Amino acid sequence: MGSLLPRTGRILALDWGERRIGLALSDETQLIASPLETLTRRTGKRFPMPRFLELVAQHQPVGLVVGLP
Repeated sequence: MGSLLPRTGRILALDWGERRIGLALSDETQLIASPLETLTRRTGKRFPMPRFLELVAQHQPVGLVVGLP
């Protein structure tokens, strides 16, 4: 069975927390990931989707990985 993600291209990773969402971005070879940004979740507010979409448009990842607590 093959991977669901392409073998090359940047992968955007989300580390989902109650107060913060950490974002990391891989290199094109998917060997090294570097911190990208931390999004803050405010109590009673929605996910900061506009900023997330800006980052997706800027970096154009080929895949997304979400870490669960």
